[in-house]
Amino acid sequence: MANATGIQRILIWSKWQRIAHWVIALSGLALFASGWLIDKAPIIADATIDIHLLLAPLFTLGLLLRILLLFTDKENASLKALTPDPQWQKIGEMLRFYLSFGRMPLPRWYAHNPLWAPLYIFIIALLLLQAVSGFVQGNIPILAGVYLPALHGILANILFTIMLLHIVAVVLHDLKGSSAEISAMINGHKFFVPGENDNSTVDPVPNVSISEIGREKQK
Repeated sequence: MANATGIQRILIWSKWQRIAHWVIALSGLALFASGWLIDKAPIIADATIDIHLLLAPLFTLGLLLRILLLFTDKENASLKALTPDPQWQKIGEMLRFYLSFGRMPLPRWYAHNPLWAPLYIFIIALLLLQAVSGFVQGNIPILAGVYLPALHGILANILFTIMLLHIVAVVLHDLKGSSAEISAMINGHKFFVPGENDNSTVDPVPNVSISEIGREKQK
């Protein structure tokens, strides 16, 4: 959909992808908080453990939905969309943007950030390992020589760090870009200006250049 200025509003993230994202994000954040309280506030540990155990199935359902979309989605939630050919030029530009704390120009992309896209499968694998270790550790605390409660805690710290980096990155994108990165994960739509920086590389799924998005049908 285009307006008088030529700006295109394009559906990028499907309803189910957004649902999976927010279920994982919100339940994950609550699990981080309750897990931290279990360790640091033993006086309320019993109540916090109950909350943690109630949230864990919700987190797992969101994660399973996201994994299902890897194989059933035809658009940007698919495995193919997360495993494109590396866009080395754009990856370098994104690194310069981050390392300059947003002072360098922000590259444009269609759906997945070219730097983060190769990391998403790894992150999903970490989330799955975290979920499995959480469910199993009560009955099998040691598996293949690994103490699962310790692994669960280490993974929680790694994932919490990734979450913080993700939040900082998205806020920077929204501040320095023009595609409304934050609201896109709420309503599914991003904004594009055809003809602006047309040398920007976009994701190969869907295979469309920014200059051509005005021809795309509204999904």
